[in-house]
Amino acid sequence: MESERELKAPYVLVACAQPHSEYAPEAELAHLRARGFVAEEVDRSYLIGHLRSLCWAPNADAPDGILLAPEDEHYPMNFRDRVVWNAFDLVERVRALPDSTLLPGGVRAKTIPIILAAYGRNLLFYHPDGRPFPSPRWFRECRRLGTVVNTVEGAIRDWRRDLMEEVAYVGLAITKDSEGEYSVGHAAIRSPRDGRMLAAPASAAGLTQAHWYIFPADVLARDIPGLLELDDLLRTFKERAKLLRKQPETIFQDFFNQPRHAHMLYQGLFTANYPKVPLPVPGRRPLQPDYLQSSRPLSSLGSRGGVLDLKRPDACLLTKGRHSSLGAEIFRAVAQLQDYRDRLDSGDPAVAAAQFQRMGCVLRQPLMSVVIGLRRDYDPDDLRHREETMLEPLEVQLITYDDIIQREAQRIMLQHRLAGGQPS
Repeated sequence: MESERELKAPYVLVACAQPHSEYAPEAELAHLRARGFVAEEVDRSYLIGHLRSLCWAPNADAPDGILLAPEDEHYPMNFRDRVVWNAFDLVERVRALPDSTLLPGGVRAKTIPIILAAYGRNLLFYHPDGRPFPSPRWFRECRRLGTVVNTVEGAIRDWRRDLMEEVAYVGLAITKDSEGEYSVGHAAIRSPRDGRMLAAPASAAGLTQAHWYIFPADVLARDIPGLLELDDLLRTFKERAKLLRKQPETIFQDFFNQPRHAHMLYQGLFTANYPKVPLPVPGRRPLQPDYLQSSRPLSSLGSRGGVLDLKRPDACLLTKGRHSSLGAEIFRAVAQLQDYRDRLDSGDPAVAAAQFQRMGCVLRQPLMSVVIGLRRDYDPDDLRHREETMLEPLEVQLITYDDIIQREAQRIMLQHRLAGGQPS
């Protein structure tokens, strides 16, 4: 069912030279991530192959756009006594992909929006023969780092508007799902013929399901309910736990176990959560982390993955007094996470088999995270200082429940803007 699909943040591939040039695209990555994008580097020489692999892989997250990173490195191409890299060839190779190479929703991969960061010292965009040529479709140039995010947003927004033009808008319709539930939403029909951007089987519903939001109302209908439900849980989890006779942490694990909410724990690094994977321990009960997490294909974590534990939102994060310290519950969580990682790194074949059976992969040195407490209840500078000095040396990251809400709200606002909604 569509309602059981996971939601995702807008996703941008940043194509750059490998090994990294002196000008690494760290500033571009930071700007995009600060606005709510998932941004990942890819070697531009492998970009075409990566796009093809996303088309073949089931349930893969397709990028919303490609940013060609600026370049300061020297390449064997002389142009007016300068050595430059010409981005024209790479754009042409993307646009030359076969019509049959389809991203989720029936979208042709060749049409994906491309943004050129044209402020690199040794980067140009010109026809190899020096001939005039029309600007490629769904292509933009960015002349300053400070405007890169707005340029990326504008390119994706225009591309999605063109997607919408290939489906004929009908209006509002009342629909009934497989469980007999009625809903009101936008309706559109699709021509049976192939289009420039869409293959014949594509539909407006399929585009929304694949996260190519083309109506602002789609964002509100699909994304807002989960955010409101989490906010409600934070206010009522004690009463719910008492009524259901469950531990408070279990209330939140039940929430994040739902596919439509799982993405809230991804942080742009992971692609799936695996709850309660048993890690065998000789002579004892197996350890069961709340979640093991598999890395995204281009995540900075590589194949490390993650291990995450959920704690109560009313837990103490910072003690009071002149020499404040992190709360005792955080240190208990750190001890648990270290036990989990030690077991994952033990090399025990039984532990590897348990992971492979559930996840299809084996984690090594996973990122440790604990979801606990509310940041708003404490001095932000003091809490951040304690995180930097007491948790980061242990390779543990602290995630609060209001961090999750803030990140999810940012993702929803970004999707709304990209779908053509008015900025809020």
